[in-house]
Amino acid sequence: MAEPAAFGSRRRVEKGSLLIEGIPEIPARVAQRLHQYQNTRGASLQDWLPDGNSMLISTRFAQTAQIHLVRTPGGARRQLTYFDEPVGGAWTCPDPAASGFLFTKDVGGSEFHQIFLFDMSTGACRMLTDGESRNGGVCWSNRGDRFAYHTTVRNGRDFDLHVGGTHARPTAVLEREGEWWPLDWSPDDTKLLVMQYVSVHESYLYLLDVTSKTLTPFRPTDERVYYDTARFARDGRGIYFTCDQDGEFRRLWHGDLQ
Repeated sequence: MAEPAAFGSRRRVEKGSLLIEGIPEIPARVAQRLHQYQNTRGASLQDWLPDGNSMLISTRFAQTAQIHLVRTPGGARRQLTYFDEPVGGAWTCPDPAASGFLFTKDVGGSEFHQIFLFDMSTGACRMLTDGESRNGGVCWSNRGDRFAYHTTVRNGRDFDLHVGGTHARPTAVLEREGEWWPLDWSPDDTKLLVMQYVSVHESYLYLLDVTSKTLTPFRPTDERVYYDTARFARDGRGIYFTCDQDGEFRRLWHGDLQ
């Protein structure tokens, strides 16, 4: 006859290196019910389409984040890209006649991101960069006839600035040591607002004439600060930017160019 269990005995289960003691067994149906709360996904806005109503978003529906199209507020999303590797940012061409957008993705998990053109009328895409360098920071001109980006194609180390088109060979507009980012085009598309990244505590803003390749510093303060992002004012006479000047947190500022 088996002896009765001792009063107050506790359930003790070992699962590998995990010791479970005093916890009742969890029914499988509870674990299955929790999946719908644990397996949630987010979506991030990538860019607006020229019609002003539709947008591109990035969300994960399988194993990787891909680009989806949403036509109306509250509307269903439609997946556009289907790759094994996750897709980075997506940038819509401002020209309504172009019907396409640029996106970044690495090839074969190399982490060397390339720039691709996606044709929304056909669903086809093609790579615009060399397939070997690191590329990113896409910034379309206001007319949508060309775009700026940064690339390590020169030496595999420094991020230079190039300007190219979907059917034009890219040209270097800034080749210097360090990490450079294009932020915005002036309203007349003659200048680029660019950032030199040094560290999470230090960066610098410049105006780059894309024709003469002249670089002019924009120095609203002599302090060592970090500029997070910046944009030209609509009239081209000033710059809106965020930085941590005079404080711990980044705030929105405006600086005149006159």
